[in-house]
Amino acid sequence: MLDVAEKCFGKIAQSIQDQGVTTRQAFAKHIIMEQIEGQPIELLSPMGFLEGVRDIGITELLEIEVACLMRVLAKPNLENAILLQELIVIMENFGIFEDGEEGADEGGDDYGEEQQ
Repeated sequence: MLDVAEKCFGKIAQSIQDQGVTTRQAFAKHIIMEQIEGQPIELLSPMGFLEGVRDIGITELLEIEVACLMRVLAKPNLENAILLQELIVIMENFGIFEDGEEGADEGGDDYGEEQQ
């Protein structure tokens, strides 16, 4: 399952790179803002995610590929929604960084503060 999902993530990353956009930009029109425990959070519905994947040019995903992606991404406690931030982190592992974030872990901590 994970190897199938990993191959799909690789295809998604390549398409995002080919489009010349960030992960957030690629899925922007499908982002749903919610409040969870008083904190704003960006979500994608499973259908919104798949539409975003189509929008970046991946039109043919096998049923098993979709199932593996959903198994990795969907959060049952959030009505199977997908956390955008988690998708962004996954895409960073494939070299797709948000604007100004490439190498962000160098010279700063996880909170974006520079080391003194």
